Amino acid sequence: MINQFISPVKVIYPFTSPEFTDSWSAFKTHYTSVHSLVIRSRQENIMLIRLSKLSINNESTAISMIRGMITTGSTTFRKGGPQ
Repeated sequence: MINQFISPVKVIYPFTSPEFTDSWSAFKTHYTSVHSLVIRSRQENIMLIRLSKLSINNESTAISMIRGMITTGSTTFRKGGPQ
């Protein structure tokens, strides 16, 4: 029988400042409350890698993109933040 529970992995943040981690936490809370979806650790790591790449590893750009997603209700990161 296939194990139906997969253990979570450690989430690796591209930036560790309180402003980034607070913004990311707010996004996860928003995502869960609005879309009724939970972000699992593996998905979260992939989202954080994508965010880092699209922001060109720039923390303030990444925070702006997170805030843009919360503002627009989007579930997809867009290069350059909200349109």
